[in-house]
Amino acid sequence: MRFKAIMTLLLLCLATAGSAATLDVPGTYGTIAAALAAATSGDIVLVACGVYLENDLVMKSGVTLTSNTGGAYCATIDANGAGRAIICTAVDNTASIVGFTIKGGVTTGADKGAGILLDNSSPSIENCIIRNNTSAGGGGGMACINGSTPTLSLTTITTNTTTGAGNGGGILIEGSTPSIQDCIIENNTTSSAGGGIYADNSPFTFNHSNINENTSTGDGAAFYLNSDSDAQMTLLTIYGNYGGGFGGGIRCESSSPTITSCTIVENGSSNPGSGLSITGASAVEITKCIIAYNTLVEGLYLGSGTATITCTDIFGNVNETDTYNWVPAIVAQKDTNSNLCLNPRFCGTNSSGNYYLQSNSPCRASGACGELMGSRIVDCGEIAAQKQNWSTIKSLY
Repeated sequence: MRFKAIMTLLLLCLATAGSAATLDVPGTYGTIAAALAAATSGDIVLVACGVYLENDLVMKSGVTLTSNTGGAYCATIDANGAGRAIICTAVDNTASIVGFTIKGGVTTGADKGAGILLDNSSPSIENCIIRNNTSAGGGGGMACINGSTPTLSLTTITTNTTTGAGNGGGILIEGSTPSIQDCIIENNTTSSAGGGIYADNSPFTFNHSNINENTSTGDGAAFYLNSDSDAQMTLLTIYGNYGGGFGGGIRCESSSPTITSCTIVENGSSNPGSGLSITGASAVEITKCIIAYNTLVEGLYLGSGTATITCTDIFGNVNETDTYNWVPAIVAQKDTNSNLCLNPRFCGTNSSGNYYLQSNSPCRASGACGELMGSRIVDCGEIAAQKQNWSTIKSLY
């Protein structure tokens, strides 16, 4: 009797394991939408390389949606302006989206998340390109709302837009805690705040990524961290972002992020804090960072709240004087806690995007701090300053 019960249980387990299926598109199912509708937990929707003009694709828990190669250039989901590209509502962390270009999503009115909407959802998104999506409600590329905890990796979010009052040209995060790793957030725009990312009440994590050349009409060209968005930000390279308000790189309003081993360079803003702007009840920790060559206004603005700065180089923002670098609100921390005001000596020239360090950089691991400052390692030897005589100038043309 006991043996029979065990065998019955074993057969039941085998039947359950065997029920998972691979649903081929367009081989067995003509559209991705049809395959997702037919899929059940454990199934794989496998999409052949090509372009699929489909919108409002509804993900399910337990389902893997993947292109044939797993690479972003294999299959394109193009919503073609007819709605969102992908919708996840109450989808758990057993779901995944792998290897797609996701484009052409559009939302109007208060609707958020034109490329991907994550509403109380936690799928993994890997090896994707999310581009050329437009939202009026916020989150041009993606919106994470209502307790979503997705994992994003090896994904590029680029050339997405929000219009009107919508925040977060690249990503909108509201009441959610995504984990973002090894990603690129670039060339996104908003007519409001948070060109790259806008976060509200969202203590997310963001590691080892580039955030560059995003723009905002309002505050926070790269990031706007609002109201308890106590982000953990590590090994980020934040450069070339421009905002029409406060904070070309990062805008903190009543948020307390921990910013570690980040390079914040060559950003700009019309109002104070071209690299970093801190206001409200913020308590920001900045450790092992480089804040350099940001333009127009001071590199770091502390209007209210606190900034604890350790092992950080603040240099060359607008010019080399304390007027724009170690400003009055933080000057007491200069030359303490291994902080510096020295040329970080990048391998590339300004605006080249090469922020690796020369072998004689004061920010190298064996430098004044004893630990590496910034997000990039030593990658070139000492570069001597070149005298600009007429011969060298002519050689540039």
